[in-house]
Amino acid sequence: MLLLMQSALSPPVWRSLLFSWDGWLLTLALVVLEPACGCFLYRVMPDPTPRRTKLLLYASIIFSEWLLVVLTLLVLRRHGLSSADLGQRLGIPWLTLAVTILLLTAVGQRFKIKRVRIVLAVFSALLLCLPMYLILRLPRA
Repeated sequence: MLLLMQSALSPPVWRSLLFSWDGWLLTLALVVLEPACGCFLYRVMPDPTPRRTKLLLYASIIFSEWLLVVLTLLVLRRHGLSSADLGQRLGIPWLTLAVTILLLTAVGQRFKIKRVRIVLAVFSALLLCLPMYLILRLPRA
């Protein structure tokens, strides 16, 4: 078993990550703290849960998930790795961009606050300009 583990972790960078304090702290947060907080939040919720409470719970879940993603990327960067080393790849770039713009536009329409709608519309417009900017930055022949 140990031989199999050593062969799978043959690059020294992965080995340094395996024995690092921040890697184990992140593992503790993912395996123990996140599920315990979720369990506690669900136990203290009232039986007929008000809509505002549900939305706050959903927002806190989304925030904590993205916080863990950022922490994972920080730990990886500290050890000289990238998200590509974990197998994360950008699929089809134009499709990812189009879906992001559509999602931002749809989410923006759900808000009743005009400032939020305007900010999301401007962000979507900037994302639409991104491919043209990248094309213009290509080296000339």
